Amino acid sequence: MISLKDNYFWFGVVEDVQDPEELGRVRVRIVGIHTDDKAKIPTDALPWANICVGTHNAFISGVGLSPTGLVVGSMVAGIFEDCEDMQQPLVMFALGSKRSAFK
Repeated sequence: MISLKDNYFWFGVVEDVQDPEELGRVRVRIVGIHTDDKAKIPTDALPWANICVGTHNAFISGVGLSPTGLVVGSMVAGIFEDCEDMQQPLVMFALGSKRSAFK
């Protein structure tokens, strides 16, 4: 079971919204997991993160609203779908902000 006490909850900044599979995924640089140094971990090396949408949205086979409201620089929070492996991020919600990165 996933819980906040297990540290599977994270914060990050969206760096890529051009999902080649057009599934609405984004690439997120996660604070405390990925370094800010893009020479060490370039954006294209970040994993694609799935996006949660409300139950008012079918979000399947082209039916429903697009989850692509996030833009590069959006601050987001989420959990890891694969828990300890921390390779499959899931964006749960976006955070309002005037800045584009945690510094």
